[in-house]
Amino acid sequence: MTEYILAHLPDGPQQDRTRQRLKRTLAAAEELLLEIGPEKTSIPEIEKRSEVPRGAIYRYFPDKYVLFSIISAGYMDLLGRALLSLEPNDRWDELLTQAIRCSAEFYNSHPVASIVIFNGPFTTQDRVAHRQKAVQLMAAIKVQLPTAFSEDDLALTIEIAFACFRYGYFRDEHVSDQVTTAAIRAALGYLKAAVPDIA
Repeated sequence: MTEYILAHLPDGPQQDRTRQRLKRTLAAAEELLLEIGPEKTSIPEIEKRSEVPRGAIYRYFPDKYVLFSIISAGYMDLLGRALLSLEPNDRWDELLTQAIRCSAEFYNSHPVASIVIFNGPFTTQDRVAHRQKAVQLMAAIKVQLPTAFSEDDLALTIEIAFACFRYGYFRDEHVSDQVTTAAIRAALGYLKAAVPDIA
C-alpha cells in the first residue's frame, strides 16, 4: 500500500530519506486511524507517532483529509484489483454476487480501508478518485454482463451495495454475512427491476 501511495504522490519523493519518512508517516496515520479514529487523528498526532517533523508531513499532506484521501485511493485501487481478478462467469447474477462477497471480504480484511472509505469522501480529490474507480470497475465488469445494463444501472448497483456495507460497518464495525446477503439481494433486485426482461 505504501509503495502505491508514494508512486502516486504528485512530486513524489526522490531521496531515500524522504521516502522512509513518508513510510513512517503513513504507518503512523494508519495506526492512529485504527486506535482513535479519523476525528481524533491529526497531523500533530501523526508527527508524534512517526517522529517525522510536521513540516516534512505538510509538504506532501497539507491537512489530514488530504492524507486520508490518498490512503483511501490506495485501498480503492487494491479493491479494484481484487474485483478484476474474479473468475469470469457466464451468469451475470453469480458474477455480481461474487463481486459483492469479494468486496465485503476486502473491507473486513482491511480495517483501515473501511475507516477511510466508509467515512469519506473527505475532499474533492477523494470524490474524483472514488468516481474514477467506480467507472473502471463498471468498465471491467460490463464486459461480462448483458448489454441491456446501462452504465447508470451499474453505477446505482455499486452505490446500493456500498450503502448496505456502510450501514453494516457503522452498526457492527464490520460487514456481516447478514449485511452482505442484504447487499446482494438489494443490488440484484435493483438490476432485475431496471431490466425486467433479463434472464
